[in-house]
Amino acid sequence: MIAVALLAAAGLFLLPALAAGDRVVLSAAAAAGYVAGVVAARILSDEHARTRREAARDRAAQAHDYRQIFAARVREQGRFIATMTARQTSLTEQLEATLRRVADEKGRARAEADRSGALQARVDELETRIAALGGDVTEQSATVSESLEFWYGRHDPSLEELLTFEERTA
Repeated sequence: MIAVALLAAAGLFLLPALAAGDRVVLSAAAAAGYVAGVVAARILSDEHARTRREAARDRAAQAHDYRQIFAARVREQGRFIATMTARQTSLTEQLEATLRRVADEKGRARAEADRSGALQARVDELETRIAALGGDVTEQSATVSESLEFWYGRHDPSLEELLTFEERTA
């Protein structure tokens, strides 16, 4: 702003000097214009440097703030990672324990199924034997009653009766 005012004043000083047409006045106006230009350039240069320094300070302060924010985020992320790792480890251990229990239960169920199959086979075998013996029991009961009747009913069986009885009971 000051540089513009200086250059405007030098320009205003130059107009009357041009109107006067004197060499000394024109030289003085030219020298004043040159000095005003140098001073304006210096003012603008200082202003530009000051503005750049302020911008650099602002950028440095902003970088410092961002660095602190970034450090805080890194710490937060580290805590989050630690928490999630602990949670994942806990869940993994729980899952492994559950899988072991499932495998144990599966093994027990398989053993029970095998045992049940073996017992069912044994029951089927015994039922078959009972069914087979059921017919034999009826026949044996009849044979026993005939034997009792034969031996205790008569005291002297004939040889033919003994052979017949022996063939039947064999």
